[in-house]
Amino acid sequence: MPPKASAKLSPWYRPSAFRYTGILSLANLEENSSHGKMLSMAPPGSRVLETGCANGRFSRVLVEHDCRVVGVELDEGAASDAAQFCEQVIVGNLEATEIQQQIPDGFDLILFGDVLEHLAEPWNVLQALRPKLKPGGCIVISIPNVAHWDVRIGLLAG
Repeated sequence: MPPKASAKLSPWYRPSAFRYTGILSLANLEENSSHGKMLSMAPPGSRVLETGCANGRFSRVLVEHDCRVVGVELDEGAASDAAQFCEQVIVGNLEATEIQQQIPDGFDLILFGDVLEHLAEPWNVLQALRPKLKPGGCIVISIPNVAHWDVRIGLLAG
């Protein structure tokens, strides 16, 4: 089921391709993974905006780390799952102005974990969300490494 946001969806969006499975937790999070690196930048007690929160896999870890999380997710089903971990989940296209306006202010950290590369206009989203940070807050961006073996195998498999 497509999201309700009226803005044009990115061409990569295919709800049936949603594939985040398994449980992440502080106990099994790899320190050297992208999630582990992002977690190291989130002091306990931080208020975090997790863009593309999916089904809340990483939101759960952030909450275990004593963070308060607001998520934004395009897929309604995944957002419903994430709601059990997040204070609030905003469902819709992050590039849509009406979705951006629903995001509250006052974040210590805004996470873009493998999200920006999917956006048609990532710079516009970064500019729109920057004012949502508290003074001294930061934006953390993770972008997949196409040379990583996991990505290369996926590309070889089509």
